[in-house]
Amino acid sequence: MAGHPARGVLARPFLAGVAIARHRRRETDLERHAATLDADRAAGAAVTEERARIARELHDVVAHAVSTMLVQAQGGHRMVRLEPGEAEEAFLAIEGTGRRALAEMRRLLGMLRAADERATLAPQPGVEQLGT
Repeated sequence: MAGHPARGVLARPFLAGVAIARHRRRETDLERHAATLDADRAAGAAVTEERARIARELHDVVAHAVSTMLVQAQGGHRMVRLEPGEAEEAFLAIEGTGRRALAEMRRLLGMLRAADERATLAPQPGVEQLGT
């Protein structure tokens, strides 16, 4: 029983086949994992790009509103003594510009917060969400 030559001849190819199958499964698993990491990296890049776009938009809104308010304040200041009614209109315009700027800033910040909340609660996006 010990050392039957036919058993050794048959066992070696079988064991080699098992080792090759394990190696292929491991290779497939690693390829899937690499693809998942690539998709996660791409999704992260898309989020970063969107955040940068929103930050630029927020900066534009605030910078424009502050510039407009500054010009209106300068005009209102000059008119206070000469034309009080027009000065009042300038100050009302400053108030309206400030309110609109705050509303837009809240909207944009809300988009950022909502994106953060969705990202923590939602499943990872797939290829079908690329358009979104």
